[in-house]
Amino acid sequence: MLIGVRPILISLTLPLIILSVDVLTWPRYILSDMINAFLIVVTIYFIIKGLVKKKICYLELLLIIFFLLASRPTSVPIVFTIILFVIISKYEDLLEPKKVMQILIAFFFFIPLLFGSIYFIIVNNFSGIDKLDYLINMVKVGMIIHDRPDTWVDNPSNFFDVTYIYFLRIINFFNPYASTFSIIHIFLNMVQFFSVIISILFWFLFGFNTKNQNKIFVFILIMSFFVSAFHSFTIIDYDWRYRFPIILPLLMLFPISLSMFLKKK
Repeated sequence: MLIGVRPILISLTLPLIILSVDVLTWPRYILSDMINAFLIVVTIYFIIKGLVKKKICYLELLLIIFFLLASRPTSVPIVFTIILFVIISKYEDLLEPKKVMQILIAFFFFIPLLFGSIYFIIVNNFSGIDKLDYLINMVKVGMIIHDRPDTWVDNPSNFFDVTYIYFLRIINFFNPYASTFSIIHIFLNMVQFFSVIISILFWFLFGFNTKNQNKIFVFILIMSFFVSAFHSFTIIDYDWRYRFPIILPLLMLFPISLSMFLKKK
């Protein structure tokens, strides 16, 4: 409601949340993911509050960054997104849907190239360090999703093979399908997946007309991209557990995009 999304539109998201397999599965376990997911939602709240008041909530965001890193060191991409957004939020032109989409697509192809370069730097200069070897060895066997050999590819033999593995990892971070999933599981994942795709389409077509809604939409998109990129370099868990913290933000895109669409009409 703070950014002008009608309560009736927000209520339409409830079935998506209730039927989300990620939301139904992971809160049952005592994991840092729940704390991480909570802090991300709190982050979005204070960003929205700052947009409405036209004053960035620096103290609150600083505290959230501290708790994110303290509760889960792998929160680096989320912290990076917060800092990046604070910097770019003042530049309206950079946040236009068309420009944001162009930048994300460019990064989508650039990041695997960057990771491929880092891979060879580690192999040639830092082999023997256990934690780095663990990451590199997974790439050497063509691993895409951890413990799912059906997703793996042939062992890489050159730079482009390594780049291809990282490219597949970024794509598969959001993959709604797995051979071990039931038909219902796949169907619910597909509903969730296409709700996000439709939201992005509506935002791309109509997001330029609503500044605050556009900004929070961009924040969630950037955060989701960097989280997927981070885990594509490290590890994508067997059950895709590491994408759980960004599921609620991604589902938030649906009512925001519907609001954009209705305002345009």
